[in-house]
Amino acid sequence: MEESGISRAVVMGRKADEYGEVDNEDILELARAYPQTFIPFAGLNPYDADLPDRVDALARQGFRGVCLDGGWRRSFASHRKTGG
Repeated sequence: MEESGISRAVVMGRKADEYGEVDNEDILELARAYPQTFIPFAGLNPYDADLPDRVDALARQGFRGVCLDGGWRRSFASHRKTGG
């Protein structure tokens, strides 16, 4: 990063159902180890019923934003079959 002139970076957890994930705890551990370098964003599945509560809890843990992995599904949240 230094060679490229990059001093900070966002690192994101991922929750992409059967396509895999990057654990949010790993992201938070990295950001806590290098707080001047990495900004932690949590990965969330937007179809989780408790999404608003989870966002609040993640913010209290130290996450600065979220990454919603809804595009991995074959339908979208606004699609009538998903209730959106």
